[in-house]
Amino acid sequence: MACIETLGHNGYACLATDAIGHGERDDAVSSDDEDEADAWRRLRGAPEFIVHNVIDFRRALDYLSTRPEVDASRLAYAGSSMGAMIGAVLCAVDQRPQAVILRCSGARESQHQGLDHLGFVGAIAPRPLLMLNNTEDEIFDRASVLRLYEAAGEPKELRWSPGDHRANHDLHAAECLEWLERRLPIHTQSPAVR
Repeated sequence: MACIETLGHNGYACLATDAIGHGERDDAVSSDDEDEADAWRRLRGAPEFIVHNVIDFRRALDYLSTRPEVDASRLAYAGSSMGAMIGAVLCAVDQRPQAVILRCSGARESQHQGLDHLGFVGAIAPRPLLMLNNTEDEIFDRASVLRLYEAAGEPKELRWSPGDHRANHDLHAAECLEWLERRLPIHTQSPAVR
């Protein structure tokens, strides 16, 4: 949320999309007869989970492209943790985001061949990629972050900050703003969504 507030207060239009099982869609994970933890184990990394989320996020890009105040040629994507994993796949198959930010993510290969974000991140290039990671992340350790970064094409940048997986929201929001201002600056005559 810090990223949306920071970008929004600085003139960038933002759209937040809840992934399946998150936010207002948190009840979309388990059925009445299934334990939520079991449902997450079943779904996470499964082809239909990734595919459905990527389709939903592409629909969000479709929606942004219809907005008169949005310059559809200047879209960007920023995602954190699972949103970064889904975003790597999304931005590999959809060329509309012109800049991509993946926060607190690393390589986490899926058991389902072809649907892990490690296999997709290279297709983001030649669009610029920023990875923001924390040095004590308990979910994505340094080696997994470096594997994802090495799989990405140029241009790319990796920044480290001290802290665990949930740390540095405000710092990373400021870094997102600084990075986007250099790649997709706001033109006062034509507002753009990042």
